[in-house]
Amino acid sequence: MDFKAADPIINALQERAMQGIYGYTSRPIEYFEAIKKWQLEKNNWEVDTSLMSHALGVLPMLANLMHTFLEKGDKVIIQPPVFHEFKNVIEAWGGEVVTNQLIENNGRYYIDFDDLRNKAKQGAKFMIVCNPHNPVGRVWSKEELEASFLMRRAFNSRKSEEAVERIIELFRKTKNNAEFVQVVKKTKIV
Repeated sequence: MDFKAADPIINALQERAMQGIYGYTSRPIEYFEAIKKWQLEKNNWEVDTSLMSHALGVLPMLANLMHTFLEKGDKVIIQPPVFHEFKNVIEAWGGEVVTNQLIENNGRYYIDFDDLRNKAKQGAKFMIVCNPHNPVGRVWSKEELEASFLMRRAFNSRKSEEAVERIIELFRKTKNNAEFVQVVKKTKIV
């Protein structure tokens, strides 16, 4: 369903359009500094702005990631019902789409972890996580995201059960996902 945008949005777009420059968009360093400040104030986390970038949208960034990291034939897990363009982008870059169908129960959707485990064991290299999920609207819990990430990551890296337990321990000790990823990379568990 679509609705007319609010007048302040229309006015802002008209004002921006009147500037007459429609080419490249960029973010000045102040943009990234504002994110750093917000993360520090809200999450007590000091972000390294040199690790930040911006994207013009989800699909261009997803295409960039697929182009950069995907090798022809790599398996990529998606969780339908999901934004159909995810499948198109994966296939456009030579990937194989693997589906982990969400389970619907009384109008609420859940991850099928048994199926996800099986798909991860089959060698899926990537998993696209949509959060909040489009179109079902679910905001995945920390525990669901943790389980999804760790399961896929552990099978992809072929690490032992002890490594998975260590990852879970690290996840619980870190303040947020970005810090967790940095810690895992430093410890070289996966």
